[in-house]
Amino acid sequence: MKMMTRNSFVKKAGVFGLTILSGPAWLSACGGSTSETKNNVIPDESAPSPSASDPVTEAPAQAQTQADCSEYNQELTEADLEMRKSLEYVAESPKEDQFCTNCRFWQPDDFEGACGGCQLFAKGAVNPQGWCRSWVAKEA
Repeated sequence: MKMMTRNSFVKKAGVFGLTILSGPAWLSACGGSTSETKNNVIPDESAPSPSASDPVTEAPAQAQTQADCSEYNQELTEADLEMRKSLEYVAESPKEDQFCTNCRFWQPDDFEGACGGCQLFAKGAVNPQGWCRSWVAKEA
């Protein structure tokens, strides 16, 4: 067995430590748990529910009709499509209050019209009413 020098041990331990410490941050940004109770946070039931006119929680369907973003997605590569598939992206959200437009990763100015971009997808448009498993509430 080859002897390890102190210098190489410190380097390897530092890289390992940084990997362990940064892992949870990467996981939460890349589709980690989105449930509040999984993060040991109990929702405050006494807090008032968001009003229907709150722009962050307002369903995009109330503001506009279903957008057709396919014209912006004709040049997607197989890798782009695989990324969307791995994040379970859908053009119409199955969640009552989770839409691309109220997600932290939404980029509204990337395309003309209602379609927007997503920080998680290198190319292509996403539907404002869309959703993926990496949805994270937009910070107020």
